[in-house]
Amino acid sequence: MKFLFVSVIGCLVICYFTGCSRSVEPVINEIRIISKKWVPDQREGICDVHIDFKTKKKVIVTGETNLPGAKNEILEAIISKGFIPKDEINLLPDLTVGIKKWALVNLSVANMRSRPSHAAEMVSQAILGTPVKVLKREEDWALIQTPDRYIAWTNSSSLSFYDAKEITSWRQSNRIIYLGNTGVITEESGDVVADIITGSILQKEGESDQWVKVILPRGDVGYVDKEKVVNFNDWKQTVAPSAIALVTDGKSLMSIPYLWGGTSVKGLDCSGFVKSIYFQNGVVLARDASLQIRYGQQVDISEGYDLFQAGDLLFFGPSDPCRVTHVGMYIGNSEYIHEAGRVKVNSLDSTRTNYNRYRKATLLGARRYIGEPSQQGIRAIHDHPWY
Repeated sequence: MKFLFVSVIGCLVICYFTGCSRSVEPVINEIRIISKKWVPDQREGICDVHIDFKTKKKVIVTGETNLPGAKNEILEAIISKGFIPKDEINLLPDLTVGIKKWALVNLSVANMRSRPSHAAEMVSQAILGTPVKVLKREEDWALIQTPDRYIAWTNSSSLSFYDAKEITSWRQSNRIIYLGNTGVITEESGDVVADIITGSILQKEGESDQWVKVILPRGDVGYVDKEKVVNFNDWKQTVAPSAIALVTDGKSLMSIPYLWGGTSVKGLDCSGFVKSIYFQNGVVLARDASLQIRYGQQVDISEGYDLFQAGDLLFFGPSDPCRVTHVGMYIGNSEYIHEAGRVKVNSLDSTRTNYNRYRKATLLGARRYIGEPSQQGIRAIHDHPWY
């Protein structure tokens, strides 16, 4: 009996076969193309599909995806090639999630990992009040997708779970965003309820001359310094990145230590640093430097830094093979601010004392986001449906 098993993971197709006919090659190639189209990067999507060719015509299609369109297109492609598929693809969110397919981060920072284990690599973070999609759950862990489309695991205890009606109510509620670097939420007595950091979003219950009364995602009530918050719904409609604001916010994070996977004031990696700056200015950037370089307006680097403007992102890495491994933000006068061990300022001018020869030699490209329309990878918060 002829037998072929094909695994499609993102855009990778692996075949195991004995006595296989070339008649299956067209469907394999078609699925490869579909997977690449829907999931160009596995950090931002799931399309893990397995095809078991049991007979000349009948196939069993298993695996999982978070993209209904990808699933439908794969099944249609199989049919168009003359095969009869039995659909066993698990569409995420799956049954382990139940009706609560949304969540809000309920800690100042939720650490996100590559696998459901504390020993796994930390790949990102999500901040208090961030809305996330819940794709599946496994014991004390949840696979989530953040507003930048990044997918990773976090502790279930870091989240408060919501159904569709509850998350809609949250989106329509009166909310505040915290714009101080760090602070605390307290009870009336002064006892600490929780810590709070830049970018945290909470429901507003009331206010006095000095304090705003807030409700945390897990239901706790507390008070936060009124001078460090603004109305979220007003803020998201008016905030927009400008060179002055981006540079000011970047410099406010000077000397914060490097943390792989960090996207908060508690620790930052290079792409997490620029992502945090832009979020404070109303834009959700793609998570990693190698993703960020795909968006925005390309800036010519052949003339050195003469064409750069403050707020442009500069991308660095080896040229052979061309691979982005670092990102910083240009702040003017030949200088850029970046997270490299700590947040610091270096120069592209060899006559300056803060000149960094290595970064100058490995500059790969520059991108401008200021003035660009809201789109995937540089989504304005006021345009983001999750908020």
